[in-house]
Amino acid sequence: KESKTLHHLKVSRDLLEVYMKHLGKTVKRDYTTKRMVFLTALSAYSQNPQNLFIKGPSSTGKTYNVTQALRYFPQSYVLMLGGLSPTALVHDYGTLIDNESGEEIDPIEDKPKREDYKDDKGKFDKNAYEAAQKRWRDRLRRAYYLVSLQGKILVFLEAPHPETYMRLRPVLSHDAPQISYKFTDKHGGGALRTMHVVLKGWPACIFCTTETKYIEDLATRGFTVTPDLSQEKIRAAIELMGEMKAYPWKFDLKHDQEFKELQEYMDVLAGRLCITNKVVIPYSHELSKIYHSNLYRDMRDYHHFTALIELNCLLNIYQRPYIIINKNPHWMANIHDYLTALELLKSFEETTRAGIPGHIVTFYHKIIVPFKRPTNYEELVEKHNEAMPEKMSKKRVYKYVELLRDIGWVDT
Repeated sequence: KESKTLHHLKVSRDLLEVYMKHLGKTVKRDYTTKRMVFLTALSAYSQNPQNLFIKGPSSTGKTYNVTQALRYFPQSYVLMLGGLSPTALVHDYGTLIDNESGEEIDPIEDKPKREDYKDDKGKFDKNAYEAAQKRWRDRLRRAYYLVSLQGKILVFLEAPHPETYMRLRPVLSHDAPQISYKFTDKHGGGALRTMHVVLKGWPACIFCTTETKYIEDLATRGFTVTPDLSQEKIRAAIELMGEMKAYPWKFDLKHDQEFKELQEYMDVLAGRLCITNKVVIPYSHELSKIYHSNLYRDMRDYHHFTALIELNCLLNIYQRPYIIINKNPHWMANIHDYLTALELLKSFEETTRAGIPGHIVTFYHKIIVPFKRPTNYEELVEKHNEAMPEKMSKKRVYKYVELLRDIGWVDT
């Protein structure tokens, strides 16, 4: 029987704000970042999982935003990853599959055991055991490791191993729903052996570390956001830490009934979206005619923008009409879904299109643009240190200018 609270959440008119209000207890300000982390995680249950790149200086709350926003989602679907190597990817998340039957192989339980092979007199049957061992080795040779990423939320706390990234790249780019590859591995101190691996499904991915160059080529395949860097955010965060130390029981999730109800709704929603998650945007044709079309990436960005509309619709499917096409329900996005996506897009469109962190965009607009004439690094450092609370060295200004030059905003 459905609880009253679950029913109340189903009929709420703006569930994103319901979740954000609760999340605001532990994440102050960061309007855009926490919403985008939440919607990116939700996209794992959609037909078009998204990639999110959180860029910004250290200690600005990138990882904290992610860990707090993901608490509402089923934790069995959340994979917190560090510098993941190819072998760790297989051994930690892979399942050994029989190539012929498609059934899972248990390397320990299914392996032939000496005690199971006896002749009519109850003695050990060496020939039968050796034949079984040969069949077992042949079975393992043909088997493959399946790493199912469908419905998963991958959080890269550190940049993955370069080789792992190259294996995952076609999946993260949505090039194909299933990727197969082979590599050699030395297992248990024995001889090298070839491992066949199949990566299946498209996950939702969140990158907390984006400094590594080889990840940059994915920037056009997702959203780029920067945590709030204002002094108001710093003040609010420090006061929150003070409150947590003074009244820790107020932040104990074990006794937070609202949190349990929000988790319950997400469990129900995730199960429903695994069954049906098709969305129709009735106004998409008209929207496409007015969306900007100046850059090649605008085609991909429009796809991401409509994905945001779809995600807000999916979050609120119990408040959305649907139509049946070929016996399949299609949820219909309304104007509220569009306005929610538009408000978010306005807050990170520049960082996403440029592919650079928000603090460097701010540096460009507040420090470089006002000069309205050619300038040098010394003048930029002086102006920045006069206008901003945090002091900056000439070396860092040089790095900022290099990034801005790479995207064509300045020249040197």
